[in-house]
Amino acid sequence: MKYSLSTFALSALLMAAGNTGLFAQQHDHGGMMMASDSTTNTGGNVALKVGKKGDIILEQDTQAGDLLLKAGAYKVQHRIEGDRHVLHFTSESDVHENGHTVWPARNWSGDARCSLEPLNSKVENTEVATDKTAGGWRLVKVEIGGENVAHVL
Repeated sequence: MKYSLSTFALSALLMAAGNTGLFAQQHDHGGMMMASDSTTNTGGNVALKVGKKGDIILEQDTQAGDLLLKAGAYKVQHRIEGDRHVLHFTSESDVHENGHTVWPARNWSGDARCSLEPLNSKVENTEVATDKTAGGWRLVKVEIGGENVAHVL
């Protein structure tokens, strides 16, 4: 009997641990439901599609919030950390400075805080909007293919 009880307890624990990702994906932010497959929820609010990854290429060094992204290719994904929305950038190409590799591909990553702006439809291709400032280029907005929100920095 001890064996079957401990097996049952272990199974229950593993099942509970395996479902934590499911709960995180269904996190509610003040009436904005995070969904992966539906476009509306039963309450009539538009369900926001987030969490997909997109590829971007920055031709020049670009400021993303407090984060400086060196020119190069990046994979970008929206994440929720507590009550904060962030865009997570992962380098997809070597970053060079003065002829030397500063960060090898896929070894550098960083986060920039963002807010969500609902769109009327899903974005087909990942796109970024930048502004030229006195201090250089600044990332203003990221739209990730497959999502129906813009990530505003």
